Amino acid sequence: MISADHKSSIWWRDIVSIEFHSSCLPLWFSNSHKRQLGYGTSTSFWYEAWTRNLTIKESFPHLYYISDHILVSAADMLEFMVENQSSSGCWRRRLFNWEEDFLATLMDKLREVQLQPNCPDRWCWKQDNSNSFSVASAYNFLINHQQQGMGVDSPPTWIKHFWNSVVPS
Repeated sequence: MISADHKSSIWWRDIVSIEFHSSCLPLWFSNSHKRQLGYGTSTSFWYEAWTRNLTIKESFPHLYYISDHILVSAADMLEFMVENQSSSGCWRRRLFNWEEDFLATLMDKLREVQLQPNCPDRWCWKQDNSNSFSVASAYNFLINHQQQGMGVDSPPTWIKHFWNSVVPS
């Protein structure tokens, strides 16, 4: 889920507010972008959804709760677990047999991951072929869903909220 605090730009706070004010299409913005690994050094191993639509924490909660490395990058954990062919030293205690099965599944997924050494990690916008966010692509996504009857509030509700900012003319 996305969030914004008082330090965030007004543009970002507006995007976040649409997410929370769209009662019929919750998490539309959070589900419209994905993390693409490059080096893997600026992507959180546990907290960012870089392997499918879920975070590793959400996919493997039992392993997360016993992990000794919570604030680790994807690159560091991949190097530690996959390249060393070991996960010893990652856990606060010895794994139970059923947790070993989760670990085997996780290791299988991690072996499929290829870091891109010449490419930084980046966010990709799923609603545009260029993978780049634009206000127009977000607006078109919301309007298309509203027109298809897929549950976006009628434009007066969310457009009034979003565009009801004081802008100098």
